[in-house]
Amino acid sequence: MTFSRLCSALIALITMYCSGSAQVKEEVGIYLSGALNFHSASFTRLGNVQSCCPEFTSTTGLGTSAGVFYTFPFNDTWRIQARLTYSDRSATLTDTEKSFVADLRDSAKVVEAQFTHELAASLTDIGLEPLLLFRPFGRLDLMLGARFALPITTTFHQTETLTAPEDYGTYLGTGRVYVDTSAVIPDVPSPQISAVIGVRYIINLRTRGVTFLAPEIQYSIPLTQISGGTSWSVAHLRVGLAVGFSSPPRPLAQPKPEPTPSAPPPPAPPTVAAETAPVRAIPSVSIVAKGVTADAREVDNVLVQVEEIAATEIVPVLPHVYFDSASTNWIAPQLASASAFDLDSETMDLETAIHSVPWLLAKRLRENPNAKARLIGTTADTAADKGLTLARDRAQSVMAAFVKRGVKPSALSIEARRFPSKPTIASDETQRLLADAENRRVEIEVTDPSILAPFTQRSIERSVDPPTMKAYVQMANIERARAWSVYVHQGRRRMASFSGSGAVPTFVEWNLADSGIPVSEVPIEVDFVVESATDGQTYLSSDTVAVSQLTIRKKRVERIARREIERFNMLLFEFNDARVSPENARLIGDVRKRITAETEVTIYGLTDELGASEYNRDLSYRRAAEVASILDVVQTRIIGSGEENQKYRSDSPVARGYNRTVVIELVTPVP
Repeated sequence: MTFSRLCSALIALITMYCSGSAQVKEEVGIYLSGALNFHSASFTRLGNVQSCCPEFTSTTGLGTSAGVFYTFPFNDTWRIQARLTYSDRSATLTDTEKSFVADLRDSAKVVEAQFTHELAASLTDIGLEPLLLFRPFGRLDLMLGARFALPITTTFHQTETLTAPEDYGTYLGTGRVYVDTSAVIPDVPSPQISAVIGVRYIINLRTRGVTFLAPEIQYSIPLTQISGGTSWSVAHLRVGLAVGFSSPPRPLAQPKPEPTPSAPPPPAPPTVAAETAPVRAIPSVSIVAKGVTADAREVDNVLVQVEEIAATEIVPVLPHVYFDSASTNWIAPQLASASAFDLDSETMDLETAIHSVPWLLAKRLRENPNAKARLIGTTADTAADKGLTLARDRAQSVMAAFVKRGVKPSALSIEARRFPSKPTIASDETQRLLADAENRRVEIEVTDPSILAPFTQRSIERSVDPPTMKAYVQMANIERARAWSVYVHQGRRRMASFSGSGAVPTFVEWNLADSGIPVSEVPIEVDFVVESATDGQTYLSSDTVAVSQLTIRKKRVERIARREIERFNMLLFEFNDARVSPENARLIGDVRKRITAETEVTIYGLTDELGASEYNRDLSYRRAAEVASILDVVQTRIIGSGEENQKYRSDSPVARGYNRTVVIELVTPVP
């Protein structure tokens, strides 16, 4: 009865408004406006594009908007309007970051630096806007409605530039621009939805009001994000002018008389109550998500906390070029990284950086014409890979590559050896192929030590707590599952999935670092889906996990204690050797200057996989202890992990060479 009365009242209200005037006018027209785009953002990167930006935040940009419209009037007070519009919501997001760079001009030292991060977003779309217009008096219309837009252009150009000091400093020993890339914005929702409010004023150009101008202001409030999984939206303020044409006045249609009520239907025959059927148990499923701490404790009502930490790697130079067996072809990773230090710096992850060192050395030799380099070719001295001719040809191939990069031939000399002076030796036959791969090389010796100076790699590291999640699943009143699945996702981004048939496990478990650390504060959703083998029906249960993001920007704004990590990779120990070279001893002295009373110092010893595991663990500890004795800092933590926690995972002689290292990690609180 209440619903019937509500419908009757609504019909009466519409009838009253539509009969309030004897004449109405339809409108068609076009409009053009300038726009101010208000970008509200809080993210560090888009998709997999390399980015060291602490956080892109809010900004504004200028754009345009244009379109056509059609207006249908209910009466002199209420109208509906439909618009087809084109909008440009572009802007450039900028962030300035304070950091430091290595200054190698006179002596190795670290100086303050400033990095500018820019992300120029190009965003255009075509939208449909249904609007309700209310005219309180005169010719003033108030507008309220929505906008449903289909994206046309969704690209961005991102740069990261060293802007201070102005007279010195490069990324990785190259230019002052680290990131310079263009890409498509990932996971753009379609349609983009906004709420729209506005006001316009009608100015008639003729006596009868057939043609008119309408200055107007509109403001759109975003209801969707620009990119799924990120906190980034755009509000849109438009100020413009519409030109319209009104149709000649036409009378309102008169309402039809109500039909005469018909006679009531005869009463229905009495019904006989049926016997009550037995109640059937209702099938159901359930899922509960829990966190698992590093010490294996389970946490109910878990909050996943993600923290950003600024990290700086001081990476040494391994001056070797490695070759395929019985060939003068460089190994694929070193050959593929030829342009890494010149053109593709946005893809410069640490694995790429260590494989591209030969090209960095060529660049430094080209820029330092007084430096000389000796290229020493060697072989594995096996049946398939031996001889001074092959060794010399390998040195010739490196010389040709360097000359092609602009190094003067007079700066290079060639030497051939049957075997490296400090070869890699396999401890048993199972590892002989790995040792042979390291001995097929060209060693680069230089007269100027600055050519072999370490380079700097900066990044934003993200830790997550708890590191592991566990979801307990149950079925009730379902005898057997034909199929079951557990989906873990954050927004549209899938993090983990599990599936099977028949028996359903008690729980599923996944590591957040492996599945992808959450990228925003959108809750993690865990869905449990079961298809019953009995009735063929599908049953669903979900649980959500809250996410907290402690970004570097948030720490600054909220004055939360921050940490910065510096890692100094101590290159590079000779095969099966724990002695610290004089060059590394000088670098250890520079590291000591970076340590404050609040700095946490950890020294990690690492090895490659050649040799027995127990021996490698002992060797890695001896290397770390040797560095600690020279560093001479109280309360230094020493960890010898051997081959178990290798820093570089790729299966190449370059990675194995870089894994024979000690890493000094400094964790320092910053204001």
